[in-house]
Amino acid sequence: MAPSPAWQEHEVPPLPMMAQEAHVPEIDLSSMQPGDAAAALRSFPRRYRDAARTAATDLDGEPDEAALEEMARRPGPDGWSATDVVTAAADRLADAHDVLTRALVTDTAVPSHLTATPSQVPSGGSGTMEDALGRLDASSTRLAEVVDDADPERWTATLPVDDGGTTTPLQLLQTSVAPVVVWIREVDKVLRAVRGRPRS
Repeated sequence: MAPSPAWQEHEVPPLPMMAQEAHVPEIDLSSMQPGDAAAALRSFPRRYRDAARTAATDLDGEPDEAALEEMARRPGPDGWSATDVVTAAADRLADAHDVLTRALVTDTAVPSHLTATPSQVPSGGSGTMEDALGRLDASSTRLAEVVDDADPERWTATLPVDDGGTTTPLQLLQTSVAPVVVWIREVDKVLRAVRGRPRS
């Protein structure tokens, strides 16, 4: 039997704990097709919520929502909080939605930050975890709808990148989704690291 694709639920590679300069590992989604991406996008809200609530579950097996919100604002060992991670995922997919919507119609220029996987989680999540999860839900759903409605022949069109390179709508979709897949485990890792740790 062939191995499951890396973007499926139990195939996300484990994240190493790094002390000083922390880098999030990359994942190769070059074989991912639009239908796979749409399915992954629709799974993100549930998978991110599950990761957060599992890490905040008390000894009785019930998620502690108040504790989750408090823990989610606290930075983990690599400098970013769980809310930062979810916010970054929502922002990544929102940016991809805006660019891909145009790229599937015309040969628009693509921002270079969407053509590579970021090595670190951008910080800046200032709202609550629930707000961030709501934004992730919205951005995932909107991008999945764009993927569903796309002209199949446009996925291989050549697009200019603002750094002088080229890409295709399919490659743009793959590189936009890739960090969001990996960051699911980052949410769990950060929350488990800060759970039970005294507030700074």
